[in-house]
Amino acid sequence: MRMFQTVILLCSIVCSAGAAFGQAPAPPGRAQFENRCGVCHGGDGNGGEYAPGMVAQAAARSDVQLATLIREGLPGRGMPGSPTLSDTDIQQLTQFIRTLRPRARPAGASVPKVKVELTDGKTLEVYRADRLLRQAVERNCEIIGEAVSRLARIDPDIAARIGEHPQIIAFRNVLIHGYDLIDDAQVWQVITQDLPSLEQQVTDLLREGTRA
Repeated sequence: MRMFQTVILLCSIVCSAGAAFGQAPAPPGRAQFENRCGVCHGGDGNGGEYAPGMVAQAAARSDVQLATLIREGLPGRGMPGSPTLSDTDIQQLTQFIRTLRPRARPAGASVPKVKVELTDGKTLEVYRADRLLRQAVERNCEIIGEAVSRLARIDPDIAARIGEHPQIIAFRNVLIHGYDLIDDAQVWQVITQDLPSLEQQVTDLLREGTRA
């Protein structure tokens, strides 16, 4: 039972970290992926509403083969090509696809279908001016903090392997109880500089759990 709760909490952290970080400036190629690939294959390339996962298939192809696939598509299987993309766009899209990884999940669990979360390279200024965006990011950070707090109670050894987990919990407390003290620049720094590392740490813990 404790292991199940641990996995659920770790998954909550990863999902919320990804959702919040999805509002940060997008790396080159991500916008092309979201607009052309993620709509069908899912926001992380592991399967979406209209197409299966593509991570393993992409890893088995060379950059030249992947570029050809992007340009020409697979018309017989319903995958359109993108002949109008520039060489630079295709190179950036290919490089981004190379960063995708299989989704960690408990043994025997089915692969959930994930809808793409669109980003467009937002800046701190855009973040400050968009109330709904700020609320969405803060909410995901609250979920992360609450999940880490519960994890520290039910599985402190695992929680201790998450860097600065006491600070994560404290940040959650500020967002919920000290909302008049929230510094937008600090929140932006957290989602652009700290969340990617947290997401990777928790993903690694989940992978360990699936191999155990």
